[in-house]
Amino acid sequence: MLFNRGRAASILGIAGVSERSPAMLVLPLIWDGGTGTVFERATPWQAAWARFRTGGSVMDYVRPSGTGADGLLLNAGQVTRRGRGWWRTVLNQYGASDVLIPQVRLYRQWPGGPVIGTFTAGYGPDNRLLGSFSLRVEQGDAVPALLDEGVRRIDAMYQQALQAGTLRPDVVLAAPPPGTPVTPVEEDLSDPTIPDPTATPTPGPAAEAITLSIQADTPNAAAVESTEAALRAVPGVRSAATSSLALGGVSVLRVTFDGDAAILTAALEARGWQVQPGDGVLRIRRRAAPVAPLRRVRRRDDPVASRFGPAFLLLELPAGARQDLFLVGPSNEAAVHHLDHWETWPVKAALLVGPRKSGRTLLARSFVARSGGTIADDAERWNETELFHAWNRAQSEGQPLLIVADAPPPIWRIGLPDLRSRMGATPVLRLEAPDELLIETLLQYLFDRKELVAAPDVVRWLARRVERSHLAVLRIVEALEEDAMLRSTRRLTIPTARAALASSPLLLDRLL
Repeated sequence: MLFNRGRAASILGIAGVSERSPAMLVLPLIWDGGTGTVFERATPWQAAWARFRTGGSVMDYVRPSGTGADGLLLNAGQVTRRGRGWWRTVLNQYGASDVLIPQVRLYRQWPGGPVIGTFTAGYGPDNRLLGSFSLRVEQGDAVPALLDEGVRRIDAMYQQALQAGTLRPDVVLAAPPPGTPVTPVEEDLSDPTIPDPTATPTPGPAAEAITLSIQADTPNAAAVESTEAALRAVPGVRSAATSSLALGGVSVLRVTFDGDAAILTAALEARGWQVQPGDGVLRIRRRAAPVAPLRRVRRRDDPVASRFGPAFLLLELPAGARQDLFLVGPSNEAAVHHLDHWETWPVKAALLVGPRKSGRTLLARSFVARSGGTIADDAERWNETELFHAWNRAQSEGQPLLIVADAPPPIWRIGLPDLRSRMGATPVLRLEAPDELLIETLLQYLFDRKELVAAPDVVRWLARRVERSHLAVLRIVEALEEDAMLRSTRRLTIPTARAALASSPLLLDRLL
């Protein structure tokens, strides 16, 4: 249920207040231990604002509960964001006109000892300062009381600023979203002295309006705005607003339309949307250009394909990457399948993890050459702020970002909280250790490339004894090639392989 906060003021027991502020979204930011937090997790500062009783205040606070999408939309990084377009989208979801940013920094002298809190009252996307003060308690157990007093004083600052005219909503935030059609005003240029025979026409029946719920993919805030603008541009649509926001998923929009659902469906399809009708609900998707999947070839003249069955396919890479082949098996097939369908990703990013020499960089370059996206190889060595901006840029531009790392978080330790939260929402694609059949395929493929002649029984003998890793397979082949050069022959047998690898730690069983 949606309420007009201004009209409901008298019902809420504040009829005697002569002036009431517009609805203001509260972002309680606390700095404790050097880390800033809003709604990423529950904090005592958020709890203090939830306990505060606003019946005697002229401020109309919108206080999120901190559940659902609050932790993603309203976080410490959002406080430093200045873009009005993004703020307008966020404020529309919470029914607010502007934002208030009350902050507190806690300085603890020692565990359980005195605590000093420095409070500041800010407002607006630019976080303009209204005032500040400091409070102190002698024991750590008294921090809730300290925060309650801080909330009361900050509320008094906001009320004083409202009465003085300092606290006023940003007019840019109240502007209509981009793409909202503007109805031109026609001037009456007719001569009033000349009678108009059509001055009193018989009014026709007005079209009956219907209200529909429309589900749409919203990977980012820009997609929300563009979808709303596209729906408002359809003739006959009276209003279109997001009623349930799910960034990175499927959001629900409420649309009022003059006509029936079939007419709206036809209008959307004519504008390039795929529409799936339901009972009072339309599911819409953008028509994506057909994208060819990563090319997998099975050539009859290929020596590897002729030795092994169809369970293993060869992934041929584009010429722009590296002239090489990527062997696909059960240990990496799920990752390849996910990369094949990048255009359906709700989050335009993926984390590809796997051991070195597993072909992860080769696969990533092939994917980037085909999709037009970007790659962040060896992501652990990247500057975290640059990687954070690359992730955001992929969402806003709709171009996929493939992040390549040795391991996912928390094994990969990320210090930047905003990057850590975004990586938590990023799908993880794993290149697992190869199984025995994939090792056989890889051994035979490398032998063929290096022109080493190995019978199938030699390949099977090595595959059952080599360590289950791509790096171990590569080192085994290099050792056998070096031994073959010393023996002046390219033919491999089990006795020669056993002798060449007798001192190698790469074989799990050196006695057989």
